Amino acid sequence: MWLFDQDLIPRVGPQLGMLFVTLVWGCLVAGASLLDGTLRLPAPGRGLMEHYGFQASFVSAPLMLLTCLHAVSNFLRILAKIDDMLVPGADPAAVRSIVKPHVDSLLLRGNWRNALWLFMFIGVAVSIAIFRKLDAPREFWGNDVFNATRYTYGFLAANLFLLLLWGFVCPVGFFYALHLTFSSETIVARLRKAGMLRLDFLHVDRCGGMSRFGTLNFLVMLIYVWPFGAMYVLHLTHQYTYLSLIGGAIATSAAFVFQSIYGIYWVSPAITSERASVVGFLNARVAEAMDGTRDFAAALATLEYRERVLAVSSFPYSTTISAAVNIMRFAPAAIALANFVGAVWLRTIS
Repeated sequence: MWLFDQDLIPRVGPQLGMLFVTLVWGCLVAGASLLDGTLRLPAPGRGLMEHYGFQASFVSAPLMLLTCLHAVSNFLRILAKIDDMLVPGADPAAVRSIVKPHVDSLLLRGNWRNALWLFMFIGVAVSIAIFRKLDAPREFWGNDVFNATRYTYGFLAANLFLLLLWGFVCPVGFFYALHLTFSSETIVARLRKAGMLRLDFLHVDRCGGMSRFGTLNFLVMLIYVWPFGAMYVLHLTHQYTYLSLIGGAIATSAAFVFQSIYGIYWVSPAITSERASVVGFLNARVAEAMDGTRDFAAALATLEYRERVLAVSSFPYSTTISAAVNIMRFAPAAIALANFVGAVWLRTIS
């Protein structure tokens, strides 16, 4: 918890430290490439200055960690203010029994950590398998690269960073992306099943006060953006597309779709159900006011509140977050379509 202040906001120090380490490592990679004479390589070689895939991967590492840090912070702050989502008189012990296991596993105190070790093992294994191809990069990538085996300094400096990225950073990001999604959905589902979930239909977010879950889902989706971007630029950098790159791109694209749907799988039905229940109650109140005492003022006030309830969106997103989520949801498919159209066009004119 040293990463967060008393309000569960990420501390500035660790974030600056992360960026500083990245900057220093970047200088080491540049210095290594300079010593090897590989800042630029003869075409179709990819020196450090021409290896846009490595550059994108390098930038994606701190961005993924920072996004993950802020997503965890957002989740913890939701739990810290969970009383805002509870009905009056909710049993604190029951709420704690629902929330505590997820916080413990988030801090790697449960079996969930085994999933993280598995992700790391896969990441390291795949990285090592790819590094073995650096003896003959032309056969595997279609071009020479500045971090090939024969360029000693670049091989060590660049590939140690790539091993850190694909063997540690990405597994950590994917672990917390899955964990936060599963935990937030499970907590909402169990609170709803226990009859303890309460929505605030007068909340300014027009989502019954649930937009915080939409923001969390956006941050989780953003975690996937950085490795997907790096893999896409790697695809553009090399002449050949290798299996692990294709598999990673497909898996990340699927994660976008999965996240956009399952990330609010229980939150959205909870809003819909509670909205329908409240509207039914308000309809009865209006009928009672009109048929019993003929209290038109009370009936009018109830109707106005009813309209406010009906205007509440089933999707827990603010306008800005909703637009960003939709863009990320369809971006992989749009990029794939653009590449296909571009390839067909090139074949046509050639």
